[in-house]
Amino acid sequence: MASPGGDWQVTCGRERFEKCQKDEKFPYIVALARAVNSIKFVHSAMLRVGIEDSPEAKRGRLNSYFFASAILYEGFKLVRAMNRTFKHDEMFRNGLHAILRDKVAQQIEQTRLNPARNKAVFHFLPEFFAEMIELGGGPKCFSSLRRRCGSSPRRARC
Repeated sequence: MASPGGDWQVTCGRERFEKCQKDEKFPYIVALARAVNSIKFVHSAMLRVGIEDSPEAKRGRLNSYFFASAILYEGFKLVRAMNRTFKHDEMFRNGLHAILRDKVAQQIEQTRLNPARNKAVFHFLPEFFAEMIELGGGPKCFSSLRRRCGSSPRRARC
């Protein structure tokens, strides 16, 4: 139901909830809702830090990107798992499941989302970071950047 500010929530009574509990699709819908909420969280974190150039803002944007990539990768896995239960659902086949057939989405999943999730977000693999450093494309020096109270940012020098 919508509130005056535009926020909304979904509610149901005990009887409806008990019916949902017996539906094999319900856990998938709850899992999908969790994934969407997680994406909204990392997106709001990115927006909250804004475009300023502070160390905190840079960390916030970078971590939001990495965590969003990992969540999206998990979302692809969830949609694949949903296929068995939702295979006869036309809205699912033409909506969420359709992304799995998209060649660009497949390429992004394998070349960007998978490595972010498995090598930089939930596992910190030095070999992966060595490979990214070797490829370049980022700053010439990776360093710790922090701001002290009342002073400008300090950088480690290479």
